[in-house]
Amino acid sequence: MPKNLRRSSSRAFTLMEVLMVIIIISIIAAFTIPNYTKTITKADERNMIANLMTMRVAVKMYTLDGMAMGAWNNLSTINSNLSISVMDPKFNKTFPDVTLGYYVCGTNSDGTNGCTAAHPSGWAIQFHDEHSSGLLHCSAGTCPSCPAQPGNCG
Repeated sequence: MPKNLRRSSSRAFTLMEVLMVIIIISIIAAFTIPNYTKTITKADERNMIANLMTMRVAVKMYTLDGMAMGAWNNLSTINSNLSISVMDPKFNKTFPDVTLGYYVCGTNSDGTNGCTAAHPSGWAIQFHDEHSSGLLHCSAGTCPSCPAQPGNCG
């Protein structure tokens, strides 16, 4: 038998085997990636809710001390004025940089005090003292689990 027609002794994967592995990995990715992004978004929402609940208590204490709220457009200003230490490196941007997410607190045009946390995907959660107990609610877009009406949002 000529040399070039002899079977090589080295083992290798066939094209069909490689394609099957790629197809299986693609199917697994198709199911896991959407769940992963949904889980990350819900975790962002839970973090924002926890931060807003901290801010809600601090704003209440701040205004009960007779202090007037200004317009605070980033976490460092909010932390400094309310004497809290809310940390959120993912959304520590200055309003109105909504593409990256932000926190903002202040007095609304109707005289109520409140804070808003905005997510880069277009939804926002807020509280203001106009609502009983300053309940949190989804104020823009469609939040993952927070209702549009003030209620059970944390």
